[in-house]
Amino acid sequence: QIEFIACIERQSLCADTCLFIHANIDLENIIIEVKDSFNKTIYLDLTSIQANNEHVFTLENISSGEYIIEIKSGENYIIGCFIL
Repeated sequence: QIEFIACIERQSLCADTCLFIHANIDLENIIIEVKDSFNKTIYLDLTSIQANNEHVFTLENISSGEYIIEIKSGENYIIGCFIL
């Protein structure tokens, strides 16, 4: 069983938003994609996450609204949404 924890933190002094992703196993060559409510990709990254470590990335100058995050590894994927 793979466990993901995603946490969103809005920086109080700027418009940037940090996302933290934690996995309980090593994940190699995963794609992280964030889309806005118009289905426009605002963040795309190919990365790896080591077990029990956080992967942190920043969404710069992101406005309030609803967003979709997709985490893909081969044919496996997780889709979630968040509102700022």
